[in-house]
Amino acid sequence: MIESLDLDIDKIPLARLAFFRERLRHHFHQLILKKFLALQDGRSPEFTKKKLADRIHRRPEVITRLLGSAGNLTLDTLSDLLLGMGAIPEAQVVDLVSKLQEPEFSPKKMEHIETPSLYSATLVRPLTAPQNGGAATLR
Repeated sequence: MIESLDLDIDKIPLARLAFFRERLRHHFHQLILKKFLALQDGRSPEFTKKKLADRIHRRPEVITRLLGSAGNLTLDTLSDLLLGMGAIPEAQVVDLVSKLQEPEFSPKKMEHIETPSLYSATLVRPLTAPQNGGAATLR
């Protein structure tokens, strides 16, 4: 459980490192999905996965995979996808102490984090669920 930011500890537990890596990956994946869906619903309803794939020199099935899961999202892929949609990523750094009051970091939610094994898949669930209760439909 995270109770405070202790910069005096020698090593951050592996489970905590894994949690925040996955959290960041899911955060960026959500940004990509929101942008893609906004293009389809708004000013460019004809914007498809195929068009995005063509714009960034990828195959449509690769775009389907990237939009379907955060997987091992890299900074290069993040940049390519957003640029293909006419956007660029921006980042900010926030002190962890200021975030500890948010429900995401409640002791109950942090209890399930265990030390990852080499073969473990995802340690945490995605941070947000689709509004309609089902999976998002992508064209």
